[in-house]
Amino acid sequence: MTTQLKKYKLLLFIAIILSLIFPSLVFSYTNIEISNISLRKTETERLLIEWETNLKTEANVVYGKNRNALSHRKYEGKQASVKHKIEIDDLEEGELYYFQLVSKNSVKAVRSKIFERYIDVRREDISLIENLKVDNFLKKSTGSQGTVEFETNFPSTGSLSVKKNNLLIKEINFAYAYNHSAVITGLEPATCYDLYINLTDSYNRVYSDTYSLCTLKRSVLPVSKSGHWTDKNATSSPQSFVTENGVIVAGIEYEHFPKIQAIYKTNDSPKIWLIANNQRHLITSPGAFDSYGFLWADVETVPWPQIAKYKLAKLVKAPNSTVVYFLHERKNGTIGKIVIPSSYVFDSYSNNRREDIVTVSQRDIDSYENVALLRSISNGHIYYVSGNEKHYIAKDVLDVYNFDEDDILNVNTIHLSRYTAGDGLK
Repeated sequence: MTTQLKKYKLLLFIAIILSLIFPSLVFSYTNIEISNISLRKTETERLLIEWETNLKTEANVVYGKNRNALSHRKYEGKQASVKHKIEIDDLEEGELYYFQLVSKNSVKAVRSKIFERYIDVRREDISLIENLKVDNFLKKSTGSQGTVEFETNFPSTGSLSVKKNNLLIKEINFAYAYNHSAVITGLEPATCYDLYINLTDSYNRVYSDTYSLCTLKRSVLPVSKSGHWTDKNATSSPQSFVTENGVIVAGIEYEHFPKIQAIYKTNDSPKIWLIANNQRHLITSPGAFDSYGFLWADVETVPWPQIAKYKLAKLVKAPNSTVVYFLHERKNGTIGKIVIPSSYVFDSYSNNRREDIVTVSQRDIDSYENVALLRSISNGHIYYVSGNEKHYIAKDVLDVYNFDEDDILNVNTIHLSRYTAGDGLK
């Protein structure tokens, strides 16, 4: 018994020594767990990744553009800890990257799931991309066909099902890609269809949604003296009309101005208002008036309250164009315009509704100045925009220029992110 006891004591002594030198050997049965993962932008426009572990570990991040071959690694560079923080500063703007967090001690290593996200370090918010999404959705229709175009944030494949009164009319398949389009032929004029879109990406994420598409009434439209179509029936005899854009043959399906409710003015003002879609739109000039194909005799003189009861149209587009503008009315009565760059940006404003978009003359749209000053509603930063670029204006520079507050339009972060960041205004 004495020999056996000495043996046990010796083994216990060795175990104690080993636990002091290599504590992880004794407690290696405890799994390393990663939690509280956060990705955010720093003030120096780097990507900061933070997470915690239940045990003290060393940490690094592997990342790259190829999910199956993460070619870059960044180490934390400090002693083992339960809280980890790594900054990454070599990411390319506008690219999709994959990230995996690694925590390890002397015995074990654990990796997080792979995160995916687009890099836009100039955006004020950084969030993980988890779902398959559709952006820039556009649809057009004539009297007998429709077209659909859209993008997805990841390559995907799927189908478009066209239904009328729940009956399947046609099904079109989409190839594996970012950009998708479909031409739907053989449709009936003046008819509405349901479009069911189902998509799947390579990671089995699914997108499903339903859209509507209404074809136009088949009609032959005459040309006003300005060269624009007007909403009146032409004679049934075949003929061709020459417009500003070339020759258009009678019988073609052609988008035109929507049905007008009224054309109003008051006794004490020369301003003429177009009433359409239960909204009022100011016709900017006699030339713009003519471009609608109206007759001056169509203008009705009414009291101002009869005009003012209609809200001012703030979402407009021109005929045969998918570009939608937001109109910014200033206190002095002048109007500025700004392009809404995508359906994603359009939907990011809760007050925007597609049924509120009013089709107006291109001459009216051309007469508005472009809005050049945008303010972020999230942090109050002001930018000067020119084309597709935004230029940050520091407060001291802002004081020098003495911009009129009325010229600044408040926009959200999603809208601002669609502009490429240029040099700050000096």
